[in-house]
Amino acid sequence: MTMNAILVLLLALSGAFNIGLVAGCLARASGKALAAAALVGGGVALTVLTVFFTAVSAYH
Repeated sequence: MTMNAILVLLLALSGAFNIGLVAGCLARASGKALAAAALVGGGVALTVLTVFFTAVSAYH
């Protein structure tokens, strides 16, 4: 794995984490329980990573 590929992967993980965290915080602020908000945030983060990896595999 090249250094460029590692940096792109870290950028994707960072972006997914931040988007998932924001989604979880928004769910918590809208009145969801902590466990439900954590599941929302995790689901959003996994969705973002799925879209990223699908785009990478389609590109190659």
